[in-house]
Amino acid sequence: MANRKRGTLPQEICEKYKAGCTITKLARENNMTISTMRRWLISSGVKMRTIRESHAISDYDFGSHLRGKKRPEFSDETRRKISEARKGSGRGYSFKACGYVQITTGPHKHRGQHVVIMEGIIGRRLKKGECVHHKDRNKSNNKPENLQLMTLSSHTALHRKEDRNAKSK
Repeated sequence: MANRKRGTLPQEICEKYKAGCTITKLARENNMTISTMRRWLISSGVKMRTIRESHAISDYDFGSHLRGKKRPEFSDETRRKISEARKGSGRGYSFKACGYVQITTGPHKHRGQHVVIMEGIIGRRLKKGECVHHKDRNKSNNKPENLQLMTLSSHTALHRKEDRNAKSK
């Protein structure tokens, strides 16, 4: 295959494709990627098969392992839970691995609960460079008296100072 011009294929490869050989098999035989083989077939003027035609000649099993099988039967309670989950009803929050509480429903979905509470206190969205500090360092304690609005730099400095004091004790 090293002597071919870029973008054209020898007639024998085009004929193999027309006779029913798959692009995957041709690519493997000619040490090419599938996408390159497809592009070269198109540039050589070969009429490409439809997806349905490709599936018909392929030896890959496209989901026939699911034919004749029924969906599992769910209990009434499981159906109710699935329905509630789809509607977005439920707790409305989740505990993240990092310790923060995240809102999971409504207009504040995917936002930290502590941030939403602080925005309610100050009456606006947080600006760039602002963050919410948990005074007791408990990330899930989002009581308003435990939250403090700080700049990112002052928040970092405070935590570094607290870390140094804890090490010296």
